[in-house]
Amino acid sequence: MVASLFVVWAHHPSAASDGTKILSSSAIAQNTVSGQEARAIILGRGKLTLDVYLHAVEMNFPGLASAHDQQRIASANRLEKQGVFDPLFTDESGYTRMQNTSRIGEAKYVLFNYPKLEIPFQSGIRAFAQYRYNPNSAMSPYIETGEGGEYSTGIFVPLLRGLFYNEQTFALKEAKLGEQLALQTFTLTRLDTLLRAGGTYWNWVGTNQKTQVSKQILDLANLVVNISKQQEGNGDLARIYVTEAEEDVERRDADLSQAQRDFQRNSFRLSAVLFDSGGIPLPLPSEVNVPDEMPRPQPYSDPETEHNVLIALAKRPELKALDVQKKVAKMQLQLAKNQLLPVMNGVFTEGYDTGLNGIHNTYRGQVTISQPLYMRTARGKVQAARLRIDKLDRDREAEAQRIRNEVYDAISAINLAYKRFLALERQVGKAEQVYQGERERFKVGDSTVFLIAERERQLIEARIRMIDAEVEYHNGVLALRAITAEL
Repeated sequence: MVASLFVVWAHHPSAASDGTKILSSSAIAQNTVSGQEARAIILGRGKLTLDVYLHAVEMNFPGLASAHDQQRIASANRLEKQGVFDPLFTDESGYTRMQNTSRIGEAKYVLFNYPKLEIPFQSGIRAFAQYRYNPNSAMSPYIETGEGGEYSTGIFVPLLRGLFYNEQTFALKEAKLGEQLALQTFTLTRLDTLLRAGGTYWNWVGTNQKTQVSKQILDLANLVVNISKQQEGNGDLARIYVTEAEEDVERRDADLSQAQRDFQRNSFRLSAVLFDSGGIPLPLPSEVNVPDEMPRPQPYSDPETEHNVLIALAKRPELKALDVQKKVAKMQLQLAKNQLLPVMNGVFTEGYDTGLNGIHNTYRGQVTISQPLYMRTARGKVQAARLRIDKLDRDREAEAQRIRNEVYDAISAINLAYKRFLALERQVGKAEQVYQGERERFKVGDSTVFLIAERERQLIEARIRMIDAEVEYHNGVLALRAITAEL
């Protein structure tokens, strides 16, 4: 009999694994490889690509590790809720001196022993096995048994309220859905972290290209100074024009210092989220680690736009979180409806009374009923659950529309940045032609240092704006990948 209960327990839900997620050796190896790859590239003076950088951030950034801890907390909470379905062993044993009701004024001594094993199930049913030993007295609450005691098994069944829909089962299912909510929260944190990290990466690449432009312009300004000095030595140019050319060199040198400072600032920001698998910060990336150029921008077509809308609506964690919350609300509604039913519980036991004076087969059947007259508590819960479901439906519609518009806005920004890039690319080509022509005129004394400096300024502005357009484009693509949860 007791053995059969242990067979039941072996198939009991709470006897299963607690579900704690342990990081596999392959995942640990992947983390290690991602950190080592980024470290090898930086130390080996290689080019740090966006994919390698984001992979290292995703695998090893402590901020994301703490977000993982929230998932583990949700799993621990689910394990706690499973505990209510753990088998329970109780025992009541004692020795009592009491009034002898058959002979008032005389004492009677009672020895009793009531061990009991109870197994609760998610359906609300509880099975139990117990042993009662009380051969000396039938006084309540001590029911007399034979000299060998009584062995029995039984079952407690909620016939209406609490059958399949009860607070303990609801709490466990809610905790399991809480794990799904924690996953969506982590996904949102991950996307936000990678989006910010990716934006830092493209700003890092952009500021390095601006630094290279500033160096090129400084070299051109120094070349103009050398030409000016030659012309001064030949008596073809006044000293004031040489001074003006030297002043332009100092201005370009200051611009270069500012560009280098911008690059250093973005390098520190880039490094702030770079760690290896042991939590040790990776070396600071330098300009040699920056890719030589950014991928050339490409436009998005209308079919691609609609495809990205469908992907975003299918994968965004906000929508999945609302779907999980709706499942919880539906469970609350089921529980509230069940609480409208009367409380009707049945207890059924069957046993065998052994030893001297034992009566052998024993059994008991009992049904208890209770019912509040107004049911206002349950009716209020039903109304609240239905209203919450309606609210979640409306929230999901609004969130879906917001995500849809975010996709449209991101692709609009991408395509406009692409058009701006093309226009600025053409402008840079024209500005270079104008500058080269002005410099040739200056060599033969047909131009001035002021015009050369003006052509330099126009060329710098065009190149800087083109770099800004490229960075804006790639940040837009990064934002689109985050919106569609494909980052």
